[in-house]
Amino acid sequence: MTLIIRGYLGRKVVFEQPQTADASELESVVERVAIEHAQAMAAGTIDMVELEFPEFPLHERYFRFGVNPEGMVMPVVIFLPE
Repeated sequence: MTLIIRGYLGRKVVFEQPQTADASELESVVERVAIEHAQAMAAGTIDMVELEFPEFPLHERYFRFGVNPEGMVMPVVIFLPE
């Protein structure tokens, strides 16, 4: 499965990381991305992360999380361990 990870600041793409992942790894990939980019959000270098799954139907293709809900569709709160 193809996965594209993008980091945003405002509505501008700061980075884009295409990668492949096995469907069984999906949950661990999302958890890793959330933890990896939480520090960047806390530092203010990004305010949203988007996961795009190009093979999925359009209404299921994007998953976004972050501290700025302006660019998000149905924002999701994620509680990280302290």
